[in-house]
Amino acid sequence: MSHHTHPFIPFIVLLYILLNLKLTVILTSAQVPHSAASAAYATVDERTLYIFGGNSKEVGWGTQFFSLDLTKSGWDVTNPPWTPLSIGSITMSYAVYNTMTISKTQYSLILWSYTGKVSAFDIQGGSRSQVLQDRDFTREISGGNLSTSVADPSSGIIYVPYFNDSMEMVEFNPATLLQQSLPVSNDIPGVLDSYGVVWSTKRKSIILSGGKSTLSPNNKLVEYVPSLSNWKVLNTTGPFPGELTGHCMISAYNGSKIIVFGGYPIHPDIYILDMEELRWTKGESVDPALARYKMVCSVSGDNFLAWGGTKNPIGGLSEHMGTSPIIYNIKDNKWTTQYIISLPPIITESPSIPVAQVPSIGALVGGTVSAFVAVVAISAFMYRRHVRKRQTPVNPRIRDPEKVGCPPHTTIGNSDTPRSPQEGQQMQLANVYQSHNPQFGQGETAGTRLDTPSGVRMMPRAPQDVNQDTDLPDDISLLEEQIAHVQMQLDKEYDQKQVRLEELKLEQQEHLQKLRQKLDLTIMEEKK
Repeated sequence: MSHHTHPFIPFIVLLYILLNLKLTVILTSAQVPHSAASAAYATVDERTLYIFGGNSKEVGWGTQFFSLDLTKSGWDVTNPPWTPLSIGSITMSYAVYNTMTISKTQYSLILWSYTGKVSAFDIQGGSRSQVLQDRDFTREISGGNLSTSVADPSSGIIYVPYFNDSMEMVEFNPATLLQQSLPVSNDIPGVLDSYGVVWSTKRKSIILSGGKSTLSPNNKLVEYVPSLSNWKVLNTTGPFPGELTGHCMISAYNGSKIIVFGGYPIHPDIYILDMEELRWTKGESVDPALARYKMVCSVSGDNFLAWGGTKNPIGGLSEHMGTSPIIYNIKDNKWTTQYIISLPPIITESPSIPVAQVPSIGALVGGTVSAFVAVVAISAFMYRRHVRKRQTPVNPRIRDPEKVGCPPHTTIGNSDTPRSPQEGQQMQLANVYQSHNPQFGQGETAGTRLDTPSGVRMMPRAPQDVNQDTDLPDDISLLEEQIAHVQMQLDKEYDQKQVRLEELKLEQQEHLQKLRQKLDLTIMEEKK
């Protein structure tokens, strides 16, 4: 007897492949960035937040690179849709006291290092651009200077106030690679760092607040208008945030509002500046335990987000914030744990950027369970169908075509030859009835009585030759055993991948620790 493939093996194989694929995606997508202070960040069209580098408790200064999808609605702060990215080969100098802006086309992230070099990351291609890679400026930024860059989205020109720890502002055009030095505000004494700076599309100007210098903290809000090439102090009304350093300053509602949050001295307050009236309002304070500075900030619609940062006044690692972002609803004036999109993201004239999206862990697990249930249901359905088929009698007139040379069946019964005159008479009557009723025998089941003109019960042919080539189990126990076997294999592979994932994390931490040590030595040598 020839060997035949079990009809459920394809379903078992499909189930195995599906679960294994989902498991692999879960293990590779369950990454979240280490909570870090002083990380570089930028937001594209209120659709995607990018973060890079920073100082974390786990690895110190590192080159972690992640994006957060701001177009997805309904997620909780415990499971934000982060996507890990690869920036390729890059020196550690880009991870220390760095700053990031968006190019005019919004296809590139312009990344500045603390050593005064600039590089571009191609968002679409997923690689660093060679055009701006490691371009040197006239002088380096001294170690520890927290300069922040800001870009004019209409021209693409980037400005870095107090660049190189001096009373200058660098103006850099990525398209022409030309740079020039501009003066900073005379209304602010000394060289600032840890200030807040943002581009106002409403006023087509740079707005700068806070920061500290060797002389005194800055308690003024100043504006630079590129078209006029001049600085001036903005006189505002309402509760002014005061002297802050390391705070977040970001534009909202297409430039009609500016939000200031956190900063040092550590406080839980958030402020909103109306750019039409130049009036400050104070929003609901966050839980003091979540107050921070040197954090990452972003805005999308009504949502203001802050991530990372620290409470330590000198940027130490012991008081870094958790990995979950915090969310403030600007419209409702309240802090929340849910990210809900109530307004469409602000879309500029530049073309949109496709961003790789990875489903959340809950969605992946839910999809895996749903797929498992679906495959089992299909398998059970096919099993029951085969069992019914095996139990269904077959009319010899509608059987598969006979082999060449074999006479066709012309009778109905348990045998082609009548065993008695009475049975022969019944068969003849049945044949006459069927010749006048071709639909007879279609879909009839064993034990069904068909009323003929002569009152003869049609005897179905014994199905001993039906499904002889199908090795079906008598019950579903074999299918359950096969599913259990597949589950054991999946559990084993899951454990192996978990172990490997932990090994990779340890290897990465060791590698980054070595890089940090080398960086510390380099900084010490430079200071000497």
